[in-house]
Amino acid sequence: MTEKIKAYADLARVHGVSVTASMSLLGALTSTAGLNFITAAYLVIIGFFTHISLNALNELKDVEIDSQIPESSLKPLVRGVISIENAKKFVMTSIIVLFLLLFMLFPRPEAIIVFLMSYIWLFWYCWGIGKRISYSFDISFAAGYTLFALFGTYAVGNPTIYTWILMGAMVAISLF
Repeated sequence: MTEKIKAYADLARVHGVSVTASMSLLGALTSTAGLNFITAAYLVIIGFFTHISLNALNELKDVEIDSQIPESSLKPLVRGVISIENAKKFVMTSIIVLFLLLFMLFPRPEAIIVFLMSYIWLFWYCWGIGKRISYSFDISFAAGYTLFALFGTYAVGNPTIYTWILMGAMVAISLF
Protein backbone atom coordinates (compact mmCIF):
# COMPACT_ATOMS: atom_id res chain seq x y z
CA MET A 1 0.00 0.00 0.00
CA THR A 2 2.75 2.49 0.84
CA GLU A 3 4.47 1.64 -2.46
CA LYS A 4 1.28 2.59 -4.33
CA ILE A 5 0.99 5.87 -2.41
CA LYS A 6 4.64 6.65 -3.15
CA ALA A 7 4.10 5.76 -6.81
CA TYR A 8 1.16 8.17 -7.12
CA ALA A 9 3.15 10.85 -5.29
CA ASP A 10 5.97 10.32 -7.81
CA LEU A 11 3.51 10.38 -10.70
CA ALA A 12 2.16 13.74 -9.50
CA ARG A 13 5.62 15.04 -8.53
CA VAL A 14 4.33 16.17 -5.16
CA HIS A 15 7.82 17.23 -4.10
CA GLY A 16 7.29 20.43 -6.12
CA VAL A 17 3.85 21.39 -4.84
CA SER A 18 5.27 24.14 -2.62
CA VAL A 19 6.60 26.02 -5.66
CA THR A 20 3.23 25.98 -7.41
CA ALA A 21 1.27 26.87 -4.27
CA SER A 22 3.66 29.68 -3.38
CA MET A 23 2.96 31.46 -6.68
CA SER A 24 -0.68 32.13 -5.79
CA LEU A 25 0.29 33.03 -2.23
CA LEU A 26 2.79 35.61 -3.51
CA GLY A 27 0.12 37.12 -5.72
CA ALA A 28 -2.36 37.20 -2.84
CA LEU A 29 0.16 38.99 -0.64
CA THR A 30 0.37 41.84 -3.18
CA SER A 31 -3.40 42.34 -3.44
CA THR A 32 -5.52 45.14 -2.02
CA ALA A 33 -6.93 42.78 0.63
CA GLY A 34 -5.15 41.00 3.43
CA LEU A 35 -4.45 37.30 3.27
CA ASN A 36 -5.92 35.31 6.16
CA PHE A 37 -5.04 31.75 7.15
CA ILE A 38 -8.19 30.14 5.71
CA THR A 39 -7.79 31.81 2.32
CA ALA A 40 -4.10 30.90 2.30
CA ALA A 41 -5.04 27.28 3.01
CA TYR A 42 -7.55 27.36 0.15
CA LEU A 43 -4.90 28.73 -2.21
CA VAL A 44 -2.52 25.95 -1.16
CA ILE A 45 -5.24 23.36 -1.86
CA ILE A 46 -5.86 24.83 -5.32
CA GLY A 47 -2.10 24.90 -5.88
CA PHE A 48 -1.86 21.25 -4.81
CA PHE A 49 -4.49 20.04 -7.27
CA THR A 50 -3.16 22.27 -10.04
CA HIS A 51 0.30 20.84 -9.54
CA ILE A 52 -0.63 17.17 -9.31
CA SER A 53 -3.06 17.25 -12.26
CA LEU A 54 -0.57 18.91 -14.60
CA ASN A 55 2.44 16.88 -13.54
CA ALA A 56 0.60 13.57 -13.72
CA LEU A 57 -0.59 14.57 -17.20
CA ASN A 58 3.00 15.40 -18.15
CA GLU A 59 4.20 12.00 -16.90
CA LEU A 60 1.41 10.27 -18.78
CA LYS A 61 2.23 12.04 -22.04
CA ASP A 62 5.99 11.31 -21.65
CA VAL A 63 5.78 7.60 -20.78
CA GLU A 64 7.02 6.45 -24.21
CA ILE A 65 10.00 8.80 -24.13
CA ASP A 66 10.73 7.97 -20.48
CA SER A 67 10.74 4.23 -21.23
CA GLN A 68 13.67 4.79 -23.61
CA ILE A 69 15.78 6.76 -21.14
CA PRO A 70 17.72 4.72 -18.55
CA GLU A 71 17.55 7.54 -15.97
CA SER A 72 13.75 7.45 -16.13
CA SER A 73 13.46 3.72 -15.53
CA LEU A 74 12.30 4.21 -11.93
CA LYS A 75 9.26 6.31 -12.83
CA PRO A 76 6.00 4.58 -11.80
CA LEU A 77 4.48 4.44 -15.28
CA VAL A 78 7.68 3.08 -16.81
CA ARG A 79 7.99 0.40 -14.10
CA GLY A 80 4.32 -0.49 -14.45
CA VAL A 81 3.51 0.21 -10.78
CA ILE A 82 0.69 2.41 -12.06
CA SER A 83 -1.15 1.43 -15.22
CA ILE A 84 -1.79 3.90 -18.02
CA GLU A 85 -5.53 3.57 -17.38
CA ASN A 86 -5.15 4.34 -13.68
CA ALA A 87 -2.91 7.29 -14.49
CA LYS A 88 -5.60 8.64 -16.83
CA LYS A 89 -8.21 8.21 -14.08
CA PHE A 90 -5.91 9.98 -11.62
CA VAL A 91 -5.46 12.92 -13.99
CA MET A 92 -9.18 13.22 -14.71
CA THR A 93 -10.14 12.92 -11.04
CA SER A 94 -7.60 15.52 -9.96
CA ILE A 95 -8.79 17.93 -12.68
CA ILE A 96 -12.44 17.46 -11.70
CA VAL A 97 -11.67 17.98 -8.00
CA LEU A 98 -9.54 21.02 -8.87
CA PHE A 99 -12.29 22.76 -10.81
CA LEU A 100 -15.01 21.88 -8.30
CA LEU A 101 -12.88 23.38 -5.52
CA LEU A 102 -11.96 26.39 -7.64
CA PHE A 103 -15.60 27.29 -8.30
CA MET A 104 -16.60 26.62 -4.68
CA LEU A 105 -13.71 28.41 -2.96
CA PHE A 106 -13.03 31.27 -5.38
CA PRO A 107 -16.22 32.05 -7.34
CA ARG A 108 -15.04 35.54 -8.31
CA PRO A 109 -15.10 35.79 -12.15
CA GLU A 110 -11.75 37.61 -12.40
CA ALA A 111 -10.04 34.89 -10.36
CA ILE A 112 -11.58 32.09 -12.44
CA ILE A 113 -10.69 33.71 -15.77
CA VAL A 114 -7.08 34.32 -14.77
CA PHE A 115 -6.83 30.81 -13.32
CA LEU A 116 -8.12 29.35 -16.61
CA MET A 117 -5.56 31.38 -18.56
CA SER A 118 -2.80 30.02 -16.32
CA TYR A 119 -4.04 26.45 -16.47
CA ILE A 120 -4.42 26.50 -20.25
CA TRP A 121 -0.83 27.69 -20.72
CA LEU A 122 0.53 24.97 -18.44
CA PHE A 123 -1.85 22.29 -19.75
CA TRP A 124 -0.76 23.09 -23.31
CA TYR A 125 2.84 22.43 -22.36
CA CYS A 126 2.20 19.33 -20.21
CA TRP A 127 -0.09 17.78 -22.86
CA GLY A 128 2.98 17.70 -25.09
CA ILE A 129 1.95 20.12 -27.80
CA GLY A 130 4.12 22.88 -26.41
CA LYS A 131 7.13 20.63 -26.03
CA ARG A 132 7.59 20.52 -29.79
CA ILE A 133 8.14 24.27 -30.05
CA SER A 134 11.44 26.00 -29.29
CA TYR A 135 11.45 27.98 -26.06
CA SER A 136 7.96 26.82 -25.16
CA PHE A 137 9.11 25.61 -21.74
CA ASP A 138 10.34 29.08 -20.82
CA ILE A 139 7.33 30.88 -22.26
CA SER A 140 4.77 28.44 -20.86
CA PHE A 141 6.05 28.66 -17.31
CA ALA A 142 6.72 32.39 -17.48
CA ALA A 143 3.11 32.95 -18.53
CA GLY A 144 1.52 30.11 -16.55
CA TYR A 145 3.13 30.81 -13.18
CA THR A 146 2.78 34.58 -13.55
CA LEU A 147 -0.93 34.20 -14.29
CA PHE A 148 -1.21 31.76 -11.37
CA ALA A 149 0.20 34.48 -9.11
CA LEU A 150 -2.31 36.92 -10.59
CA PHE A 151 -5.03 34.39 -9.80
CA GLY A 152 -3.93 34.60 -6.15
CA THR A 153 -4.24 38.37 -6.33
CA TYR A 154 -7.78 38.25 -7.71
CA ALA A 155 -8.74 35.42 -5.38
CA VAL A 156 -8.43 37.76 -2.40
CA GLY A 157 -8.66 41.28 -3.79
CA ASN A 158 -7.41 43.44 -6.63
CA PRO A 159 -3.94 44.14 -8.04
CA THR A 160 -1.70 46.86 -6.66
CA ILE A 161 1.51 48.36 -8.00
CA TYR A 162 3.31 45.59 -6.10
CA THR A 163 1.33 42.99 -8.04
CA TRP A 164 2.57 44.37 -11.36
CA ILE A 165 6.14 44.57 -10.06
CA LEU A 166 5.86 40.92 -9.00
CA MET A 167 4.42 39.94 -12.40
CA GLY A 168 7.29 41.69 -14.21
CA ALA A 169 9.88 40.08 -11.96
CA MET A 170 8.35 36.62 -12.42
CA VAL A 171 8.35 36.93 -16.21
CA ALA A 172 11.90 38.25 -16.25
CA ILE A 173 13.22 35.54 -13.92
CA SER A 174 11.42 32.80 -15.83
CA LEU A 175 12.66 33.97 -19.22
CA PHE A 176 16.20 34.84 -18.29
